[in-house]
Amino acid sequence: MKRSIFSISFFLMFLNMNAQENRTSKIFIYRPNNLQSSTISYKVVVNDTLTIKIRNNSYYEFNCNHGEYDFTFVGYKNSKLHLTVDKNKTYYLCIGFIIGFWSGSPELLLVDSLSAYPAINNVKMQKLKSKNEILIRPKNRIGANIITGNGRDGYTAFTNSNGGEAKISFGSGFGYKFLLGREINKWFDITSIFKYQKSTLVPKVENAEISFERYSISITPSGIIPIQDGDFMRLKIGIGVDYVMPSVLYIYTVKYPNGIADNWNYKKTNGMHIRLVYEVNFSKYFSLQYGFTWNTVTYQFIKGNYYYPIIDKLNRPDGSGLDLFFGLNIHF
Repeated sequence: MKRSIFSISFFLMFLNMNAQENRTSKIFIYRPNNLQSSTISYKVVVNDTLTIKIRNNSYYEFNCNHGEYDFTFVGYKNSKLHLTVDKNKTYYLCIGFIIGFWSGSPELLLVDSLSAYPAINNVKMQKLKSKNEILIRPKNRIGANIITGNGRDGYTAFTNSNGGEAKISFGSGFGYKFLLGREINKWFDITSIFKYQKSTLVPKVENAEISFERYSISITPSGIIPIQDGDFMRLKIGIGVDYVMPSVLYIYTVKYPNGIADNWNYKKTNGMHIRLVYEVNFSKYFSLQYGFTWNTVTYQFIKGNYYYPIIDKLNRPDGSGLDLFFGLNIHF
């Protein structure tokens, strides 16, 4: 019995060694660095089998037997290459990009070693060791964003003879925010944000200034929707809460009839927001993001230096509005 088991094991090992010896041919599939479509990973199919998911500026060494091979891309069936592989031969397939009228598509080109060797041996080109290898981003990130907002409501501070109005909104304005985030897994993210924003009169009025400044801290749990497996692109949709610090409305209208110069203080308050983010990595450690946030918050007047509001729009102003943002993240 032991002899039979030994014979079978030896026979299987012999077959395996023989199969390895037959796999004497190599095909290098490489993708040079290219800004166009750089955020998309292409899935290369060989004879109806997914062989490699290859990203920008990387290559994969495919060991194979001699025979006939068809190469295609998932999602791009028209991009096809047929290759006859001989024994003890090495082939080089370069992934290019064809620009179309509405969009582009990848293509595979059979090139010689003189063209391929310098590209593959470039120190910046990464060798993929696993056929399903993805961009392994660090889970933590910090970021800075520029904000521009449009408030849902506003107070008309000035009117002219033509019926034009200059308004101050408590939910609009320009500002910036800094974030600290972490991807818990492929599907869930949590982000904390510090934000500053300032609203001014729109349009501006000569010899008068009214502005509203506020600071806030927020936290946003978000679901992640991967795009192209999420290696380079993803959507994040979340609902979060805000803590708005004491805010100030600065008023200087003394050069106009019944004008005043005063600072009105509004107490700290809480709000909520809905946030949609599109995030795209252009390297392992850096990504761009842009999107919008819908904020809901109501402020409450506390005191002024000399005056106080007599209308509800200034006593309990609505700070709701839509913020658009754009920024850079550093992953670590």
